Amino acid sequence: MNKSIHVVAKDGLHGMASEAGNGQFRVRLDNGQEMLVTKETLIEQQDGSYYLPIGLADLEGKNTQLGEGEDKIVLPIAAETLHVDKEIVSSKVRVTKVVTEHEEVVDEPLLREEVDIQYVPVNKVVDKAVPVRYDGDKMIVPVYEEILVVEKRLVLKEELHITKHTYTEHQPQKGIVREEKIVVERKSPTGKAQSQ
Repeated sequence: MNKSIHVVAKDGLHGMASEAGNGQFRVRLDNGQEMLVTKETLIEQQDGSYYLPIGLADLEGKNTQLGEGEDKIVLPIAAETLHVDKEIVSSKVRVTKVVTEHEEVVDEPLLREEVDIQYVPVNKVVDKAVPVRYDGDKMIVPVYEEILVVEKRLVLKEELHITKHTYTEHQPQKGIVREEKIVVERKSPTGKAQSQ
């Protein structure tokens, strides 16, 4: 026999056997069970494998020691297997929206217009009223009055020279703006809330 051989047990389990010395073979089945058997226990098959006429049911409760007079000596070797399970643990998440307030300074330039009015005396007799006219950015508004003379005449008494000036000034204003923040609370499997 080779050093390592293929074995099929009575209950259909497959395994490998290797020499353990003293005419004995250590058999390890696919389910992890190990046993020590004599060379005569293994029966060679036509395909080159060996048949083990012993199943796990035959070993239950059996505690045979080597050399106690049986032709076929079997010594079971115990083995433990590890079984790992995964469990899904649900956790609860509570999302809270918190509104906070803070003050911001807004400094935007504001346009303001002022009117500069100058009284310009004219005292000139005119034949008819003159309409409002412009001299650059200056608007000239004529002001008339009638006076008694031997004859009635139209006298241009004065003119208003109006100049428009544009100024830029800053008037910082305070306003309240709102900002939303998210607070996340997770509940652990123990039921305690955890904030994030």
